[in-house]
Amino acid sequence: MRVLHLIESLAVGGAEQSLVNTLPALQNQDVEVSVGYWRGDDTLRAKLECSGIEVTRFADIHKWNLLAAAGKLGTFTKNQGLDVIHAHLYFPALYTSMSRLLHKTACGTAVTLHNLAYAAGVNKAGLGLSVKKQISASLYPRCIDRTVAVSQAVADHYAKNLRLSNITVIHNGISRAQRDANYPDEVSQQRDSFHIVMPGRLVPEKGHRICLEAMRELVARGRNCQLTLAGGGPLESALRQRLAELNLDESVTITGSLSHAELLMTMSGADVIAVPSMAEGFGLVAIEAMALRKPIVVSDVGGLTEIVEHEKTGLIVPAGDSRLLAAALDQYLCDPGARSRFGLAGRQRVLENFTADATARKLRRVYEDIMSQKRASALPYRP
Repeated sequence: MRVLHLIESLAVGGAEQSLVNTLPALQNQDVEVSVGYWRGDDTLRAKLECSGIEVTRFADIHKWNLLAAAGKLGTFTKNQGLDVIHAHLYFPALYTSMSRLLHKTACGTAVTLHNLAYAAGVNKAGLGLSVKKQISASLYPRCIDRTVAVSQAVADHYAKNLRLSNITVIHNGISRAQRDANYPDEVSQQRDSFHIVMPGRLVPEKGHRICLEAMRELVARGRNCQLTLAGGGPLESALRQRLAELNLDESVTITGSLSHAELLMTMSGADVIAVPSMAEGFGLVAIEAMALRKPIVVSDVGGLTEIVEHEKTGLIVPAGDSRLLAAALDQYLCDPGARSRFGLAGRQRVLENFTADATARKLRRVYEDIMSQKRASALPYRP
């Protein structure tokens, strides 16, 4: 079985990293996988190719030139003898749908929904978003054989907004390398202060401002703590300005953009990981933190509540509530025993529920179902 995973770019992001984690495991399930991408950053290309995965960059065209994209994709699938196109994120899903609609490809089709695209604050509301929504609602039911969501929250979101049905939930998972790695935590043991790490791109929906407000409250209580915002992004300048306004310059560090390996090493030196997102389709960084045996506090949004069990494998607080976020962080600060218990329980939960091997097994079943449906539809009618 030959499956092409189609994505917009290979920049560092949750959807892109999920391919790096999952595709080697899929190859071990006897699925021949390859990756196609259209434009932009190709930071993760080398990681895929080092795993023996063929990667193709399609000729750069305007993202809304759907006819050209459908044609290029159709030609490629025929030349490569592919069985299934598996699209990730908005435009690859459109190109896949149009290629099927225009009979440019005979491949089976699947799409994975990774985010809460139509939730308040995630994308700019207006005519453009409304049009994109209508296009997807029209094409997906007609052109996509199987729809996958990375969490039940994402499945519910698209069922409501696009009126999709029969969505299969398959959670993302950590790679085998992450599963087996033994990251040192001596860094946190050598610190004089309590070290909080908030990993994530510096964008509004990640909740960095809430984390800064919580940090201000901890400092006001006299807590000896440090916060690292591990990531880069468009809000960096505004966040640095906010640090100065809150007099937190000496208590908070912003790393700027990190490689995935650098991010994991930064998290390994933390006493606690904070993920106070305002919206989150899944929350790959949460399972990565738990795999590192790090206690975690997350907000009660999206897939995060499917990952963390409150007061068993971590703490869950209301999104946008800096006071309760500060209280949760303070609880960890004052209770090393809870940090240890939650860290160990969190890692066990990840190993039992969120590994790339488990994700790959479920995806293989999806592809087998698609191929079975194709074979059945090709049988001649016998009255």
